[in-house]
Amino acid sequence: MGNMLLLVVLIGVNAFFAAVEIALISTNKVDVVEKAKTSKKAKQLSVLLENPNQFLATIQIGITFAGFLASAFAAERFATPVVEILLDLGVVLSFEALRTITVVVITLILSFLTLVFGELVPKRVAMAYSYKVSMIALVPLKVIATLFKPFVYLLTQTTETIIKLLSIKESSDDDTINERQIRLLVETSAKKGKILSNEKVLINNIFEFDDKQVTDIMTHRTNLVALDKDTPLDKVIQVIEKEKFSRIPVYDKSLDHIIGVLYARDVMSYLYHYNKSDFNLINVMRKPYYVVESKRIDVLLKELQQQQIHMAIIVDEFGGVEGIVTLEDIIEELVGEIFDEHDELVDSVHKISDGVYRVDGSASIFDVNRVLKTELPFGDYDTIGGLLFEKLGYIPSKNDKASIELNNIEFIVEKMKDKKIDTIIANKNQEHKE
Repeated sequence: MGNMLLLVVLIGVNAFFAAVEIALISTNKVDVVEKAKTSKKAKQLSVLLENPNQFLATIQIGITFAGFLASAFAAERFATPVVEILLDLGVVLSFEALRTITVVVITLILSFLTLVFGELVPKRVAMAYSYKVSMIALVPLKVIATLFKPFVYLLTQTTETIIKLLSIKESSDDDTINERQIRLLVETSAKKGKILSNEKVLINNIFEFDDKQVTDIMTHRTNLVALDKDTPLDKVIQVIEKEKFSRIPVYDKSLDHIIGVLYARDVMSYLYHYNKSDFNLINVMRKPYYVVESKRIDVLLKELQQQQIHMAIIVDEFGGVEGIVTLEDIIEELVGEIFDEHDELVDSVHKISDGVYRVDGSASIFDVNRVLKTELPFGDYDTIGGLLFEKLGYIPSKNDKASIELNNIEFIVEKMKDKKIDTIIANKNQEHKE
């Protein structure tokens, strides 16, 4: 029993050092540094983690000695008694042959026990409680490092010399993670229910935010609501009332020459303080803010905040107007669609009958997915018309009635207008599919 107990102790020593090794490697240095501000032991742990060669050498000394002693002890203490028992049972082999076989079998059994109880189990425990195990190991490691200081020093210096000869540079970013790793962590946490789906979307939107240009989120010039500079007051009020926009671009002769932005509140203020007959749109509008088509939306957001404005006019390399971007458009890239009291829930998707919808070609993929409860892909297009153009590979003629199936829904081009898809029929009924 004494021999068995000593063997258990040696395996336990091996388990301790194996657990400590994984715990120290798994412990987050940044977290330890933060805790070191208020904890003396955490500060000692932080110092230890700064010199991995030293603690790895100390741990390997412990593991090596424990393994060596366990193997030698087991062979010495158990081999001979087992051989004698086998000879008494009538096994017809020489003493030396039986002893050799017995040593091999004992070594295999000991290796299995050491791997399970001295390596795998303690390492799994250490991974789950890395900080606690590291804190527990501080004093024993310090004692062992002191007792075997010359040997630890020799191992450390030899290791560092070999590392230098191999021209291996230690990374200074071991405790930092990149965007891809964060996304994987978020994805995994979302699947396990640790992060809500809307939190996952928000985090991913933040990473994508600085990759987008203003042209990715703009309202294209073909969908702009704008006013000519000579528009009379009654027409201005009519447009404001109908469109419910608080800011409307003002142009001179063509949209390529936007000269200002009309604020609806400025019109109301003018009506209150001045005579209606003296109204002139040029006197009420404000100066427009122009940006180039290649500007990133994160940069534009800062500019709009600094300038205290809510709308930017996007121009191309030739000075032509491509569209507009509002502060709301930018914020929606982070938090999703924002609907105010004037917005129709979906003004571009109309239900015709059960499972059949008429969709405007300019409807956003977001709106179509929300109403039809589908998952149409996003890409280098903003509208359902752009998606169909990409999937069809050509521009349908007026009488073509081109159709395509996406996500078990049949999309039929109902009407074309100036080489643009004006309206689409979306059919969710399976029996109507060809």
